[in-house]
Formats: sequence, structure tokens, C-alpha cells
Amino acid sequence: MKNRIDWLDTMRGLALLMVMYAHNKPGDTVSKYLQLVLIPVFFFASGFFFDAGKYASHKDFFKKRVRRLVVPYFAFSFISLAFWVSFAGGFVALNQEFQRGGYCLLIFIPILGTFWGTAPLIPHNIPLWFLTALFSADQLFYWLRLKYKSNKKLIGWMFGISFIGFILGRVLPFRLPWNVDIALTIVVYYGLGHLFYRRWGAGWDLKLWQKIPLAAVLFAISVLFVWINPEIHMMDNNIGRFFLFHPAALAAVGFFLLFSQLISRVPVIKWVGVNSLPILGLHVMAIGIVLPICKQLFGINVKETFNDPVWALFYTAGTLVIVWPMVEIINRFFPQVLGMPKRKKAVIEEPKSENPPTDAS
Repeated sequence: MKNRIDWLDTMRGLALLMVMYAHNKPGDTVSKYLQLVLIPVFFFASGFFFDAGKYASHKDFFKKRVRRLVVPYFAFSFISLAFWVSFAGGFVALNQEFQRGGYCLLIFIPILGTFWGTAPLIPHNIPLWFLTALFSADQLFYWLRLKYKSNKKLIGWMFGISFIGFILGRVLPFRLPWNVDIALTIVVYYGLGHLFYRRWGAGWDLKLWQKIPLAAVLFAISVLFVWINPEIHMMDNNIGRFFLFHPAALAAVGFFLLFSQLISRVPVIKWVGVNSLPILGLHVMAIGIVLPICKQLFGINVKETFNDPVWALFYTAGTLVIVWPMVEIINRFFPQVLGMPKRKKAVIEEPKSENPPTDAS
């Protein structure tokens, strides 16, 4: 496909596989690291090809992002809600969040929460909060890029806005709609992806002997700063300590970038990156299928395997197997779910004879 960069697709794919791994409960230590680093990595990749000049106006940009983010967000939210309500296990799991409210709250809070767009109010598919946060960051960065032509001023303002988002995460007793507070905190990584592409294009042109040690150093830095940072919950706009979060996130982005260049030819990871949107929307439901299969068919005591990195890897592989045909079905038959037009069937015309037909009668 035109304008695709292999390592960027791999970077998305690797990050999304780590998201799936985190959602299969690998343990607190691993989860804490992934909680911090994955959202900056995704935002960096999402801002890579941003170009305000491609759009006639903000209205044009807004409409395109609604089609590519908001339409899939609502589609996957209601698909997953229908999925969980249709299966008793999922229905009970949802009800644990709202036991005092009873049946009515079970149905209406997720529906109304979908319109508010924050993680606590969409328990039927919590990862979808990323799409609303990304949409808000899209709109914010469009305004910032138009206002600040100087890259230095832009970077300064982005980090300043990130600090405002950090403060809001500390003082607000509620979450802002559509994760505007998270967008404020993390928009800097969206902008850094944009600036990276303008400066280096398809990536750092480093030799293999340079990439491997640099990637190792950046990974070590990210681990160190995550380790000394207090508890982190990105979906709650809790980044721990501001001046510990950003060094960890910056180092992690650099590590994922270099590591993705090193493994850019791995087809499975690249496929996940190319199909990151439908996989993001579907993988929670896939996990909801994998775990009962493991319990009922293979007799695995699933609860006892939680917080085990090896079992989490096993469940992630199963999730990928389940999600693959679901993605292919959506891509082929229901692209509207992804905000894309339905493919028109090719009309095959019968070849015309060079000579006019004769009348046999």
C-alpha cells in the first residue's frame, strides 16, 4: 500500500500485541511497564503522517477523523455490548461493576457511558477509550500545529499542555468527556511522531551495530524510570510523577522504534499493525471466547493462571487465533464498521464479438 512504512506497521503491531498480552494478566510488574509505555508509543505512531496542509479546513479534518475514529468507536462499543449481554458469563462480569444499580444500570450505563467516552463507563470494551483520547488529541494537535509554526515553540507548548493534563489528573474528581484530559497529557507524543517524520522521514538510518546497543540502552532507561515511578493508570490519566513519566515514555518510544526496525519483516506482527483498529475493537471479545474454551475444553483453572507471564503469552496467542477470522470478515464484508466505504463488486463485461451476430432464424 502507498505510503506504508514497514517498521511503523510493525511498531503498531508490536504495541498492540503487548496490549493484548497486558489484558491477559501477565502480572503486576509487567503490567505496570506496559501501562506506561504503550500509549505514548501508539500516539507517536498515530501522529506520524499528520499533515494539516492535506485538509482544506479544520472542518474537513474533523469529518475525516470522525469517519476513521468515531464511527469505529461507536460500532465496536455496541457490537461488544451486544456480545457480552448475549453470553451469561460476560453479563455477570459486567454486572459486577454495577451490582447496586441492578439490571437497568447494567444496560444503560454502558450505553450512556459510550457517549461520554471514558474507560470506567465502557466496561464492556475498556480499550476503546484509546479511540476517544486519540480523537481529542487529533483535534488539539491540529490547532497547535496551525498556531505554532516553530518546532521549538510547538514542543515547548506540548510539554506545557502535558503538565496541565497531569495536574487535571491529580485534582479533578471526575474524568473529562472523550478523555480530553488524557489527550492533554499525551498529545506531546502525537506531535513528536509528526516532527520525527518531518525530520527523519522513514526512520533513523543507523547501522545494525548501532541499533542493537542503542535499543538496549533505551529499554534499560525506560525500565528504570518506570520502576522508580509510583503506580500508573494511563486510562485514568494517572502518570505517576511527571518528571519520571516522560523520560520513561521517550526512551520507550525510541526503543520500540529501533526494535521495530530490527524485526520489520515479521509478517504476523506487521499484519497486526496494519489491522490495529479492528483488533483493538475485537480483542476483548476474543479473550472472552479464549478463556471459556481453555476452561471448558482443556480443563484449565483459568483464575489460577492469572498473573503468570507464560500463561498470559499462551492466552495472547489464542486471542490472536480467534481475532484473525473476525478481522478478515470485517475487512471483507463490513468495512463500514471501520469507517470505510463498502467495496463495489467488479462488473465483468462479456467480450464483444468483432462481427455482428447473424440471425439464425
